[in-house]
Amino acid sequence: FDVATKTFGLDRKKCLMIGDNLGTDIAIGLKSGIDTMLVMSGVTNEQMLKDELKKEDAKVPTYYWERLEW
Repeated sequence: FDVATKTFGLDRKKCLMIGDNLGTDIAIGLKSGIDTMLVMSGVTNEQMLKDELKKEDAKVPTYYWERLEW
């Protein structure tokens, strides 16, 4: 994200990391200081999110959605 924001002149406050994996997609977004949206249509499901939220060091997405449709 550092390279992308510099290369394309992006404002982190206007970026959103969308992904289906708490351990990778959401973790990277959180570590990069941008908002995140978990889509529970792939790796992570609702129960996994609930389990994560019980942890002291939980990876909490800014938003979550059941699935994206076109």
